[in-house]
Amino acid sequence: MPSLVVPSVRTMCIRHIAVAASALSVCALLGVAPLHGEEAHPPELPSSPQEIAQAMQELERAYGKDAVALKGQLLGQAVRSGSILPALIAVPGIRERDGRRFLAFDLDTGIVFNDRDTAAEQRPAEVWTRIVVPSLQQFATLRLPADGVALQISYRHRPYADLAALRAQLRDTPGPTETAAFFVRIADAADLAAKRITSQQLVDRSTVLVDGTARQLTVPEPAPVPTADAGS
Repeated sequence: MPSLVVPSVRTMCIRHIAVAASALSVCALLGVAPLHGEEAHPPELPSSPQEIAQAMQELERAYGKDAVALKGQLLGQAVRSGSILPALIAVPGIRERDGRRFLAFDLDTGIVFNDRDTAAEQRPAEVWTRIVVPSLQQFATLRLPADGVALQISYRHRPYADLAALRAQLRDTPGPTETAAFFVRIADAADLAAKRITSQQLVDRSTVLVDGTARQLTVPEPAPVPTADAGS
């Protein structure tokens, strides 16, 4: 199986580009304290409890509780899947495609895939299996003011010998960025959560773009994950 870099739990507490509350939620989920200082909160990000609460409330008022919950799920799955750079997420709004409205979630996973053991065609499949599917499985039905979700997920890749070598070179050469976009209908995501379709069938029903080019993915079936009442 292709390997992902998994940093220590301490380094997995992350910066959040638009609503810093999700980062704190992930830290609480992992049972660790958030980082402090410049690395934890760049000046442009909300940092006080009041600012964080206000940001969450604004997102909920605009798109509902499930938007907040899905945002946290995506961020949490990115961290668990091996973020080594800061994981960042934003909800820029509605995007239209093929006559449908999709609520967009832009996630920079902070993951650096190793070119030595993860081929190019495997990278978006790994993102789908490790981040998208387990996130969507937490919702019996997503309650959002849209026909579906547009998940734009970016990551980096480069060859490296091991984690220590990557860390030593990460600041200067993190590797090129690649972005996989998944347009998933809410009704199809509900079929996945209800186990009426497989992960492969869901990706076949969805639109997948890698750096703007349409792709068809062959994905491994993920290991079963426990569902939760994240927004259902």
